[in-house]
Amino acid sequence: MRARSKLALFRADASAAIGSGHVRRCLAVATALKRDGWTCRFAVGGESLSVVPELIASDFEVHTLDPASLLDAAALSDSVSEGCELLVVDHYGLDRKYEAAARRFARNVLAIDDLADRDHDCNVLVDATAGRNAADYASRVPAGASLLLGSAYAPLRPAFAALRTGHVAHSRSAQRMLVNFGGTDPDDMTGAVLTALSKMDLPAALQIDVVLGRGACHAARIARQLAGMADNFHLHLDVPDMAELLTGADLAIGAGGVSALERCCLGVPSVVVVIADNQREVATALAEKGAARLACSASDAARQATVLLEDRTARQAISIAAMALCDGRGAARIALWVDPEEAKKGQVVRLRPTETSDEAMILAWQTQPETRRHARIPHVPTVDEHRAWFAAKCADPDCLFNVVLCDGKPVGTVRLDRHDRAGWEVSIAIDTAHHGIGIGRAALALARRLVPEAPLLAGILPGNQASLALFAKAGYVEDGDWYVSRPH
Repeated sequence: MRARSKLALFRADASAAIGSGHVRRCLAVATALKRDGWTCRFAVGGESLSVVPELIASDFEVHTLDPASLLDAAALSDSVSEGCELLVVDHYGLDRKYEAAARRFARNVLAIDDLADRDHDCNVLVDATAGRNAADYASRVPAGASLLLGSAYAPLRPAFAALRTGHVAHSRSAQRMLVNFGGTDPDDMTGAVLTALSKMDLPAALQIDVVLGRGACHAARIARQLAGMADNFHLHLDVPDMAELLTGADLAIGAGGVSALERCCLGVPSVVVVIADNQREVATALAEKGAARLACSASDAARQATVLLEDRTARQAISIAAMALCDGRGAARIALWVDPEEAKKGQVVRLRPTETSDEAMILAWQTQPETRRHARIPHVPTVDEHRAWFAAKCADPDCLFNVVLCDGKPVGTVRLDRHDRAGWEVSIAIDTAHHGIGIGRAALALARRLVPEAPLLAGILPGNQASLALFAKAGYVEDGDWYVSRPH
């Protein structure tokens, strides 16, 4: 049974110099853990409160650290005098020494990183850089630490996954473009890009949304600059719902940090300019996978954006590649990993996204007689049929395809396919050698937590008594031709 009322402490900072990404990532993970019954607290430097106003607006308890103690783990003891189940550290200035010292009060440590340039003393490490692999951390984490790597684990706010649609909306002619270099943009890349855009021959009907934090040091100057430009430029300060604004964009120019993955999630084609060294690897990986275009300067970004505005095919290709990289459910996946479900005898059950190397293993499960007996297509797929099906499912932005793990061993799959009833159809297959020990029920509970905002639908063939019993125990109720689990 999953533990309740556990305490998680988040240690991250935001400032005009380092931006808001660290704290925003932690807010996303905290929101997912809170949904699962955790109590979450933050320990931050004082400037974080002005740079990330959502932190104050949230109902999370926030402790402001003294400037002299920002790098001292002992200073956290006042925030968690009773100790905590989990310490989440997202900070370039903190490493193994800090995390080891924090183990006096933290039972488990989760480190969020994207540089792979320092050692960690952690139980779980998250690095959402596209293409990141275990070799990058081979000597930097303790033996046995879990590595959650790649964009599937990008911790984005829930609104991004909720607003994501599988169809590519950017096949239309470009109507809106968004310019955003984070809330602080310390080097004023926003102003440089606006100057470059003012020299371009842009479509007359194009609307351009410019996003900046109210506390950015250049905010007043940007407002004056826009006042002297055409009236199709619109300034947005401290946007309360960035996901909603992005859904209307056909193209974006922006930075290469967390915001680049937000754009990927919603399939917004973007031109990325690296504004900090820590963004370079993320931005380069996105460009290599066709999920963004990489620009070397403000003028280059404006030039590339102008070309893309007229190239619908290129925008659509970028959108498809971007959506394949990041589905916005990274925070939920992190929460599922640190707080897994259990089978009947306490076996730990988790989910992980499918990988290309899973193809043969999943075919072996699909060919088992018990699986085929109750499948909609009863014949055993050929190797070629399975290969084509598997590749299509892995590339489908409307599919959440997961391998079920029991005590770390792959034992089956649970797949969620978007359904036209505004929900997700659930398909589950557990290796017959592991039937009867509660893995299926635990996997369905994990699937419910992975997609908490929408109905889950199960189509069960008449006579499949085992599946009827399984889904009934998981809380599904009959509704016409379907069995449905509705959001809690």
